[in-house]
Amino acid sequence: MPEPDVPEVHLAQDWIERVRSTLPEMPEMTLARMKSQYGLAHEDVETILNEPGCLAFFEESARGRDPKRVSSWITSEIFGQLSYRNQKLADSPLTVQQFTQILDSMSCDLVTSAQAKQLLISFMDGEKREVPELIKVHGWEVIGDESRLRGIAEELLEKHPKEVAGYLKGQTRRLNFFVGKIMQSTKGQAKPQEANRIIRELLEAKRH
Repeated sequence: MPEPDVPEVHLAQDWIERVRSTLPEMPEMTLARMKSQYGLAHEDVETILNEPGCLAFFEESARGRDPKRVSSWITSEIFGQLSYRNQKLADSPLTVQQFTQILDSMSCDLVTSAQAKQLLISFMDGEKREVPELIKVHGWEVIGDESRLRGIAEELLEKHPKEVAGYLKGQTRRLNFFVGKIMQSTKGQAKPQEANRIIRELLEAKRH
């Protein structure tokens, strides 16, 4: 029944659109947008949305970077540290700038993945110095000189003839043994992919 004391209200379409544009994005809309815009898995988006402040943290970190890599680091490494510390992201001293410095340092091969995780722990402990200084302080510069890595690899092959023979007989896991030895010799400063490539080349050369 019409209410005689309440007159009809006629709303202009442009007013409706203006009000609609000021409304915040609804959760289901955000979820769909994140999956479409960034190509993230449903469960990863839900994990990010369920942590207060994480959506803004992710989107700012993902600008100009691989969103899947950013998401992976947030949902695994950062959330792992938050769980260990019984802490929320909003209460952590970690900043977007610090996090993106870590990601960019890995992309430029300035640090290995293991060193990047140590940097993350340092920042979540309250470290204020920037990544370049921390790399220098800890001596974490990645060894990218192929001739140096090749020299180390050749010495290792000479010291471990049994492992070399095993690889040549089809024991391909021996390759991991030598990569591990290179990482140990360089205190983790060698790039694992490069060490793997050089060791493989040297071992395969022994077949001829």
